[in-house]
Amino acid sequence: MFVLSFMLTLANSVQVVTNYAITAQQYDYQQFRTGERMEGFLSQFGSVLNTLAGIGFAFITPAINKYYGCVDDTSVLYNANVIIPILRMYCVLGIISGALGAVPMFFWEMTEQNHREIMEVLKVRAGVQDGQIDETTGKELETKLLGGDEFAWRDYMAEHGIEDSIKQREEQEEKTQVQADGAD
Repeated sequence: MFVLSFMLTLANSVQVVTNYAITAQQYDYQQFRTGERMEGFLSQFGSVLNTLAGIGFAFITPAINKYYGCVDDTSVLYNANVIIPILRMYCVLGIISGALGAVPMFFWEMTEQNHREIMEVLKVRAGVQDGQIDETTGKELETKLLGGDEFAWRDYMAEHGIEDSIKQREEQEEKTQVQADGAD
C-alpha cells in the first residue's frame, strides 16, 4: 500500500511542478502566434472543462465502493477485505490519471531559448504598437530575432535611445495609480 501511495504522489508531482510554467509559456506562444493575449478566456474555459470533468469523475468513487461491497453501510470499511481493495483501486486510478496528465509534457518542445525569442518579438511588437518604431523596422527586428540574433531589439533600443516600452508602461501605470490613490 505504501508503494502505491508513493507512486501516486510521484505521478502527480510532475504536473504540480511543470503545469504553471507550461501554462505561462503557452499563453506567450498563443500571443506570439495570434497577436492577441487570450489568457482570461482560456483560463475560464479551462475552469469550465475542469468542472464538467469533475462532475463526471465524481461517479467513479461510488462505483468503486459499490463494486467492492460498500453501498450503504459504512461499517464494512472497517473490514480489511473491503477497504484494502478500495484503496488499492483509488491509488491505481490516481497513478493512471497522473501518468496520462504528464503525457503532453513529453511532447512540449518549447525551450528556454525559444521562449526568450518569443518574448523579445513580443517586446518589438509592443514597440510598434506604442509608436516607438515603425512597422517595417519592427518586421526586420522580428526576422533578426527569429533568426537567432537575440540582442537585436536591445541593440536597436540602445542605438536609437528608446526605453523599453514595457518599463515605460509599468512606470506610467504606477504614476497613474499613485495619482488615483492621492485623489481618494
